[in-house]
Amino acid sequence: MTKRCLLITLFLIISYSTLFSQNVITYTYDSNGNRVSRKLTVIELKSGVTKKANDTDSSRVILTSEKYIKIFPNPVKSELTIKIVGYDDGVQKNATIYDMDGRMLIKTNSLSSEGPLDLNALQDGVYILIIKVGDEVSRYKIIKSK
Repeated sequence: MTKRCLLITLFLIISYSTLFSQNVITYTYDSNGNRVSRKLTVIELKSGVTKKANDTDSSRVILTSEKYIKIFPNPVKSELTIKIVGYDDGVQKNATIYDMDGRMLIKTNSLSSEGPLDLNALQDGVYILIIKVGDEVSRYKIIKSK
């Protein structure tokens, strides 16, 4: 009997909280299709009437991620621009380029938050760019063409 009362109470608490709040997650993407940010909008309802996500009188907007890495242009001719946003300035940033056979071709141990990476030494082809910012690792496919 105690388990049954506990389960009913738990069910009522969960259903009550879902009736009076709603979460909306919005993602934004850059022109290459990379996700650059995620915005979580928590809407707390004062009644049983559903409100639209753009109503702001009773909603709290929580920005959960402003960190992103943008690389452009791709395909690249000579210089690839790497833009790193939202990370601490003291965090170690480096980039490594591999060919499709896994051979390391270029390694930089200190990237700036925005700057060019010279790819003139590479032949035309497809390469893998690995960017490490602190403990986070991002991988990109780069196309080099003239």
